[in-house]
Amino acid sequence: MNKNNEAVNERRRIRAEKSRKRAQKSDQLKDEGNEAFKSGEYKKAARLYASAIEQYGPKPVLFSNLAAALSKLELWREVEWATTTALKLEPAMTKARFRRAMARKALKRWEAATLDLEAILNHDPFSCPEARKELEAVRELWHKDTSSDHEDSDDDYFISGDREWPNYHEDPFVYEADSDTEDCLHKGNGVACRFYNHGGCSRGEKCTFSHSPDDKSVRDELGKNVCLHYLLGDCKFGDMNCIYSHDDRYLPLPEWWKDPEAIERARTLVTGMEGTFLRPAEYELFLHLHPNGQMLGKGPLRKLLNSRLQKTIERSDAAKVKELPKPTAKQPSGVAPSTTRFILLVSLQNEPSFEDINSPILAALRAKRKVVQAFSSTYALEMLSSSNLDGVLITDAGIAKKNAAFLLRELVNYAKSGGVVVAGCMFSGGIAGNDFEKFFRNFGLNWERGSYHRTTFYSNPANKVVAANPSLAPFYSMKALHADGISSDMALYTPTTASVLQSLVFVPHRIQNLREAPVVIARVGTGHVGYVGDVNSEKESTNVYLAMLGLLDTPLSTPPSKPPTTATSVPTPKAFATAPTNTFQPKTAAPTSKAPAATPVPAPPKNSPLVIALLDGPSSHFTRTYSQQLSLLRSKSKVEIVYTRPDFEQRLTSRAIRAVYLADGGIFKAGNQPLLPKLAEYVKSGGNLVVAGLFPSMLNQPGSKWFFSAFGQTWTTGSYKRDVYELTMSTELAKKNPSLPEMYSMKSLNLKNIDLDVLVYLVSPDDEDDYDSEADDEDDILDAPIVRARVGRGALGYIGDVVGEQETNSVLLAMLGLLHPEVMSPPVRKSRKFALFLSFSDSKDEERMYGPLLKKLQQKIEVVRGLSIERMTDLVSSPDLTTVFIGSSAIAQPDNAYLLSRLVAFTQERGGTIIFLEGFARTVSMPECRPFFLDVWGLDWTGYPGSYGLENVKLNETNTLVATHAERLPKTPDLYRERSLASSNPRDLVYVPKTLRKPQWDSEHGLYAAPVLYAAVAEKGHVGYVASISSQVDYERLVFAVAGL
Repeated sequence: MNKNNEAVNERRRIRAEKSRKRAQKSDQLKDEGNEAFKSGEYKKAARLYASAIEQYGPKPVLFSNLAAALSKLELWREVEWATTTALKLEPAMTKARFRRAMARKALKRWEAATLDLEAILNHDPFSCPEARKELEAVRELWHKDTSSDHEDSDDDYFISGDREWPNYHEDPFVYEADSDTEDCLHKGNGVACRFYNHGGCSRGEKCTFSHSPDDKSVRDELGKNVCLHYLLGDCKFGDMNCIYSHDDRYLPLPEWWKDPEAIERARTLVTGMEGTFLRPAEYELFLHLHPNGQMLGKGPLRKLLNSRLQKTIERSDAAKVKELPKPTAKQPSGVAPSTTRFILLVSLQNEPSFEDINSPILAALRAKRKVVQAFSSTYALEMLSSSNLDGVLITDAGIAKKNAAFLLRELVNYAKSGGVVVAGCMFSGGIAGNDFEKFFRNFGLNWERGSYHRTTFYSNPANKVVAANPSLAPFYSMKALHADGISSDMALYTPTTASVLQSLVFVPHRIQNLREAPVVIARVGTGHVGYVGDVNSEKESTNVYLAMLGLLDTPLSTPPSKPPTTATSVPTPKAFATAPTNTFQPKTAAPTSKAPAATPVPAPPKNSPLVIALLDGPSSHFTRTYSQQLSLLRSKSKVEIVYTRPDFEQRLTSRAIRAVYLADGGIFKAGNQPLLPKLAEYVKSGGNLVVAGLFPSMLNQPGSKWFFSAFGQTWTTGSYKRDVYELTMSTELAKKNPSLPEMYSMKSLNLKNIDLDVLVYLVSPDDEDDYDSEADDEDDILDAPIVRARVGRGALGYIGDVVGEQETNSVLLAMLGLLHPEVMSPPVRKSRKFALFLSFSDSKDEERMYGPLLKKLQQKIEVVRGLSIERMTDLVSSPDLTTVFIGSSAIAQPDNAYLLSRLVAFTQERGGTIIFLEGFARTVSMPECRPFFLDVWGLDWTGYPGSYGLENVKLNETNTLVATHAERLPKTPDLYRERSLASSNPRDLVYVPKTLRKPQWDSEHGLYAAPVLYAAVAEKGHVGYVASISSQVDYERLVFAVAGL
C-alpha cells in the first residue's frame, strides 16, 4: 500500500510539473497570437490560439481570444461555438458571453442574443456597459424581422435547447487532461491489457494490447483502468477474468460508486452512451445534462472538442477576408526565417522521449539545415506552405489519426508537387493495426505492414538513393517494422539469404520473407515518400535519414518551386461536411452541352469487388449504424472501401468493379466535386451506382439538384419523415427480386420531381394523410424514399433511409445485384462436413505420431491432410469445415502468417474449433508459446516445463466443455506424466486435481497446468489442447469431445 501511495504522489508531482511547463508554453503561443491579432493577421492569430489549445489544453481565455479572431473573419457560427466552449470552462466570463451575443446577432438569432445580453446586465452590468446599447439594438432588429428566429445552425457545432446555457452560476467544466505517462499513448490493438490493469504488464511497449484509457473504464491515479461495470455492480466477468481492474482504492474523488443513487444515475448514463446514435452536438448535450455525465464522458468530449477545433481552423484558413499587410519586424519564435532553408518535423503526438531516443538524428539534421518541429496540424500547415521547406520528417503516428486528415492531404499534395516526405523515428513503433496501409494508400502506395524483428540488412545497389549516397553503411543490424508489398528497387536495405533472426528470446532461424524491407522510398508524383522502420534509432540510420532527405551526398530531388495548395489557400467549401446547409454552390455547373458518348463498361470479371465510397473519410458512425449491412455485403461480394479521391478515380478508371455504393456526402466537398462527371460517365457507360447510407443525411436541395442533374435527372430533396412505404410491384427491381419486403416503416429523406416509372417504394395508401379537398395542389407533391432509374447503359439508385432499417438491407442488395444475382445457380450439392489435419511433417512422421487417432477420426468425419499449405489455406474458407487439428508449432512461423489469419477468422467469425495436439506442445518454445496464444486468440496459455505430476483428477465443472458435454468425457482419465500447457484462467482446464497443490495448481501466481485445455473465443469459436495420454481409448474420447464429434 505504501509503495502504491508513493507511486500516486510521484504521478501527481509529475502532472503538476508538466502542467506548469505546459502553461508557460501555452502563454507563449497566446502572446504570439495577441501580437498577430494586433497586426491584423487574424488567420495567423486564430492558428496560434488553436495551436495553444491543441498542444497545451483548453483554457477559457484561449477560446475567447480565438472567437475574437474569428469575428474579424466573420465566421459567426465558429464564433458562437468558441465562445460557448469558453463559457463551459468559465460560465461567468462576461467577455465571452458578449462575443457570443454579437455572433448570434450577426446570425439573426434574436432570442438567443437577447438572452445573453440580458444575462450580462443581470449579473455583471458594470464590466460591459455596451451590453445595454446592444440589447436595445437587437430588440429593435428583432421587432423589424417578421420571420421566425433563425436557427439554421451547423449541427456539428451547436447544441439546441437552453439558449442561455451555460448559465452564469454553473460549475466550470474540466476537460480530460493529457496523461503524464507513456502508457496513456500505448493504444496497441485497442483491446485492454488484462495484465497491465491487474498486476503490471511485463511486455511494456512491446505489448500488443492497450494500456491507455478507454470509454469502458475509469482511469485511477496509478494509471490503471478500473472497470466501469464493476463500479456499477454489474460486471459479468468477475475479478479474475475481467480485463480491467476491480480495485477502486485509487480512483479520484468524489466516490460516486459508493452512493446507490449515484450508481443508478450512472448506470442510466452508461446505457445511453453505449446505445446512442445521436449526432455529436446531441451527444454532448446528453453528457453535459446528465448527472455524472461530465465525469464519465470526459474522453469522448475531449475528442469532440479536438475535432471541432480542427474544423474551425480549416474554415478560418479558407475564409476570404482582406487582411492587413504582414509585419516584417517581428517573427514568432520557432518559425523558419524567410531566407533560411529548413526541415519540418511533424510530431503530432509530442512523444516525451522523442528528443532522447533520436538525438543523433536531430543533431545531424541541425548540422545541415534549420529544424522546425510542429506539434499541431495547424502549425504544420503553416510551415508546409513555406517555399523554403526542404523536406518533411514525420516522427510519430499522430499523422494517421482522423483529426490529422486535412494535414495528411496537404502532405500528399506536397510530395506530388516535388517534395520529400519520410515517415520514421517513432512512427513505426506507434502505428497501429491497419493504419499503416491506410496511411501510405493516401500517397497511392500499396505498402503493407510487414514483420517485426531484428536481423542484419544489406544495402541494395539497385536503389537510386543508395547508388547516389556512397556514405551509407553497406550493412547493419536493425530491429524494425518492415514494409511489405514493395517493388525491389524501392528498398534501400534488404535481408539476404544469409540473414538470421537475432533474438535473445526466440530460436534463431533464417529470414524467410526476403520481399519486405525496413527502409523504402518511392516516387510519388514528382516527389518522394520514404519509410524508415528502425525502432531503436541505430546510429547507421542517421545517414539513412539524411540521404532520403537529400542532405547526405547527393540531393534527392528539387523541392517544389512553390508551396502546394494548403489550408491557407483552399477556397471555402460550399458543400457540407457533416450537415446540410442552404448555401451549397458547386464549383462547376452541370454541363449543358451534349456530352460525347461514353465508352461502354465491359462486363466486370468474375469476383470483381463492390466499391464502397466514403469520401468524407473513415466513419465510426457509418460502421456502427450499418454494421449488419456491411456484413451482408461482404458475405455476398468482395468489398473494397475507398476514402480518397485518387483511390476512387483509380477504381472508376479500372472499370473492373461490380458496382459502386456511394455511402456518404464526401463528393460535395470542393476537392471531390470533379469526381461527379467521371461517376456519371461510369453509370452512363453501363455501371451500377447506388447512393445510400449516410448520403441522404448530408443532402440538401441545391446539392441534390447539382448531383442528380449530372445523370440527367431532375430529382431534388422532398419531405423528411417517418412513414410506412409499399413496394411498387411493377418496377423492374421488384420483378427480378420477389423477396423484397412488400411494406415497411422507414425514416427517410425523400426525393421529388420524379417520374412514376422510377418509383421503387411509395407511401402506403393506408397511411397517407387525409388531405383537405380545398388544399393547394403543391401540398400533395409526389415524393418517394427509394427510386431507381436507367441512365444510359447503367443504373442509378437512391435509398433515403437515414437510420438503417433492417428491411433496407434487402433493397440495397437488390439494387447492387446481390440479392438474386442474374447468373445461373450452381448445382445443388449435399453438404459434407470435414476436418483439416495440419502436422507440417512428412507422412511417415505424421503416421507414427497420430496414425491410430487418424483412423478413428476418419470413421467419424472426413479428414483432409497431406495437402500443400496453399491448398489447406483455401480449404479453411469452406463452409463445410468444422474442426482443424494442429500438430506442430510451425503454425507460428512467419511463412504461415496468412494461414494463421484465416484460422483466426475460422474461429472468430464462423464459430470453428481448433485443437492443438501434443506435437505442438513438444515443438513450441516456452518464450514463444504465450505470445502466440495471447496475441492470436487472447488466451493466456503458456508452455509448462515438465510433465503433469498429479494422478487423481476430476472434471472441472466451471469449464465450458464440461458444462455442456460432460457425458462425452472420461470421468477420471490417467493424466499422470503427460505433457501439459498452463493457463492463467482455471476455467480453461477440463480436468482439475482432486487435491489442489503446486506447481500444477499455483493460485498465488495465477498458473494452472493440465494436459487438456478448452476455451471459448469470440462468440462461437473454441480452442482446445489435448495431450497424447496413455489410454488410447480415453485419448480418442477426449479428442472427439473437444471436436464436437
